Amino acid sequence: MAEPVAINCQTCHPDHHAAQRELYMGIGGQDTVPKAGPMFLARVSCEGCHIGHKGNSIEGVTRVAEPAACMSCHGTSYAHIQDGWTQGLGNLINQLTPYVQLVAAELKKAESGGTTDIREAEKLYQRATHNIELVRYGKAAHNVEYSSQLVESARKNLDEALKSVGSTHRVPMLEQPAIPAGGTCLNCHFGIETNVSEFGGKTFPHIRHTLAAQLDCSVCHSSQPKG
Repeated sequence: MAEPVAINCQTCHPDHHAAQRELYMGIGGQDTVPKAGPMFLARVSCEGCHIGHKGNSIEGVTRVAEPAACMSCHGTSYAHIQDGWTQGLGNLINQLTPYVQLVAAELKKAESGGTTDIREAEKLYQRATHNIELVRYGKAAHNVEYSSQLVESARKNLDEALKSVGSTHRVPMLEQPAIPAGGTCLNCHFGIETNVSEFGGKTFPHIRHTLAAQLDCSVCHSSQPKG
């Protein structure tokens, strides 16, 4: 019988959870201050949230995060909070995507002109796309606040890249709820503008108040616990 072969999968398949780990720890971004996630600081392991399983014995089994993990510690009001995080950060990235393409086109245009040094603009562009991909691949739910900083840093770098090559285009501010000085609501309720609930027997889309009117959460909500 042949001797068993020592298998090292990492030789061809390096650590594919590096982005997730870096987001959780609040590191790895460009032009941002490190900011560890609250669950990381609370020493919650991956298994603390990834309590579900998908796959089979042939394809392999993967642990996945489920709302029940949030509710087990924070109660039923947190049943859909992960959805809000995912949708909120996804919305910000979607806002930037056309400008990533625009900057790439403007850099190519400037390079073909031959009169503008685009090296600094290219560095800005690369730092911006690095942050966007870190959030996209690393899953923003691992660290919402840091992910938000990464996306905003990407926006600024894309805008600076356009200025660097003399483009007349600009990257506008991201459409998101205003964060008042000292406010902490959005640290947990990030993406609340995507939420549609009921109030007074009527459908209530939060986007009208959080984005259109830029109202602070405390205008309608008390910080006191209910019940």
